[in-house]
Amino acid sequence: MSFNSKKIWALTGFNAFNKTQDEIVSLFHESLKEPMHGLCFSPYENEQKPGEQLSEEQVRKRLKIIQPHTNWLRSFSCTEGNELIPEIAHQMGMKTLVGAWLGKDKEINELEISRLIKLAKDGHVDIAVVGNEVLYRGDLTETELLDYINRVKKEIPEVSVGYVDAYYVFEPSLLNDEEILQKPQNFEYISLAGQTENIELQKNQLGFTFCQVPIVYSFSNEQSIIITMQNGNTEKLQSSGLSTEFSQSIFQRNGEIKLVEITFIKE
Repeated sequence: MSFNSKKIWALTGFNAFNKTQDEIVSLFHESLKEPMHGLCFSPYENEQKPGEQLSEEQVRKRLKIIQPHTNWLRSFSCTEGNELIPEIAHQMGMKTLVGAWLGKDKEINELEISRLIKLAKDGHVDIAVVGNEVLYRGDLTETELLDYINRVKKEIPEVSVGYVDAYYVFEPSLLNDEEILQKPQNFEYISLAGQTENIELQKNQLGFTFCQVPIVYSFSNEQSIIITMQNGNTEKLQSSGLSTEFSQSIFQRNGEIKLVEITFIKE
């Protein structure tokens, strides 16, 4: 496993910049006294690797280790024993973000999708994730990915469905029309400072948060991203994604970014 001190800064939930190494470690240990929001879960033990069949005994053993330390967990597949994870996690009181691992093998993709749908219908999925970095790897086209996402959304409309890719790339074609506001609406969220904040959204907008940073989608005749910092400064990007620097700032929850506004060209 690789070590990255910035991951510790993010996990503590505190602004750990300008802290000594000992202070950072102390903050991290202190944070573990209360459960973290969520962890990405690996069911594999030493010398194992993805592709090996998992037993229920092993899944339970691994989940028992993290259960005191997290409220949510993320799993990455619904085959080879990974489909056991969501139900057992629920039994242990954790919420689940369940992924279907998609790639170039359409037969495996169908098995992943069908099992994700079944797990959701059985009540073991709190959030469903269709694919992980498949666009980044080039395993699927955007159209192929959208077909899988829309199939899952249609089958489990009561469950939130999403997709995960590297860093922040914003792709409006992954949205359904009904997800865009048809009239003005107040968007309420909890900031990193723990305060209740409000944004008045307009028609043809969409608001959500990631790592407690508000993200607002709008549609116009120009594609751009405007980053508003806590100090009042703004930066405009002519792209569909955030830079590594801005992405890390959000992941680290360092409080530097106040708002991200993304404008897409309306087709």
